[in-house]
Amino acid sequence: MARSAVAWLLLLAAGAALTGCGPRPAEGDEVWAEVNGRPIFRSQVEKYYERQVGLQPEPPTAQEALARKLAILAELIQNEILWQKAAQANLLATDGDVEARLAELRAPFSAQEFQQQLGAQGMTLDELKAELRREISIRKLLDKSLAAGLTVSDQEVTDFYEEHKNRFRFVETQYHVAQVLVTP
Repeated sequence: MARSAVAWLLLLAAGAALTGCGPRPAEGDEVWAEVNGRPIFRSQVEKYYERQVGLQPEPPTAQEALARKLAILAELIQNEILWQKAAQANLLATDGDVEARLAELRAPFSAQEFQQQLGAQGMTLDELKAELRREISIRKLLDKSLAAGLTVSDQEVTDFYEEHKNRFRFVETQYHVAQVLVTP
């Protein structure tokens, strides 16, 4: 298995972890935030924190840990808002979208290796699918929002190029290839 494929899955799991809410927390779990009536629990923040810390060689200090947990909470709040806006705009990912993305992630692994990677991240296949659904939906929302007000004419491109020619001047690397063939 290629190292880049493993790194890709680990990065996806870490990034996707912030886009979704896993199974419902246990009774009595502390609510750290609420977004339009949807709670974000301490256990969710702790879960994603553990995933991130597990990837680091040294444990963080108490202040670093608290700062990271607050950053995770902020990210969870932001993603919940975006998820809700995607649902309102009817931009939720379809089952086909989720399955296609899951197939991309599975491609470099055997079925057993993929399950091992999920287990190492403390995730189930259903949790990954839910997180992928949220991630794809949020991406659809952002793509639609960004593309709605974005129009660039050919003249604007030309003008920008003319004003910033120095940025585009660089020496291209040249290679000269030769082959020496010796026959017996």
